[in-house]
Amino acid sequence: DSSVSVGTSLPNGAPAWVTEQREGEVAYKLLQQYHAETISRSDLYRGLRERWGTEVFEGTRHCFENMKQRAGNGYAELDPSFEDLPAFLLHMGPRPFKSASIHRNDNDKGYSPENCVWADKKTQSRNRSNSILLTPVHETKPLPEWADLVGESADTLYWRKERGWSDYEVVYGRSNAPVMIPPDAPWPKGEEEWWEEEFRKDGGRTHTDR
Repeated sequence: DSSVSVGTSLPNGAPAWVTEQREGEVAYKLLQQYHAETISRSDLYRGLRERWGTEVFEGTRHCFENMKQRAGNGYAELDPSFEDLPAFLLHMGPRPFKSASIHRNDNDKGYSPENCVWADKKTQSRNRSNSILLTPVHETKPLPEWADLVGESADTLYWRKERGWSDYEVVYGRSNAPVMIPPDAPWPKGEEEWWEEEFRKDGGRTHTDR
């Protein structure tokens, strides 16, 4: 079992996940009892299922197992205090809502009590993409700011960026991207723009392709 001390808490003395609800208080006491070796692991899990509900407990455990798998694959370092599910629960508590998952505040650091919180997909996406700067024309902003300005999700812009789209295309979409016609484009006079668009759609890039 983990060497986490019983009663790990916030500066105010209360565990991060404990609320004023009786269920939270009882669950925390069960975790304390387990780490004090006065109840078994099976008794702990049975008690947590009764108080959190099976769906919440199993959802929390699923997130924990996914975290360990990612750490095992070299995705990020795993703090020793997160090696064991009861110790993890002592720090993180139950998953607060169905779509929540374990989020690292600093992606350059590993999974640890100091760096992890429960968060929704939007928060995680924003954190992941905040370091991506886009300059579609003359102004440079972080990807999430452009997403807010054009009314798109940060995930959509991140998807476009991952596929090698230009900054303009990432922000405004390919259908709105301006066609830059090179001076040596061998297109029929007066129809250059249409021919250039079709050329790009077919994957053409070089002068030889033209």
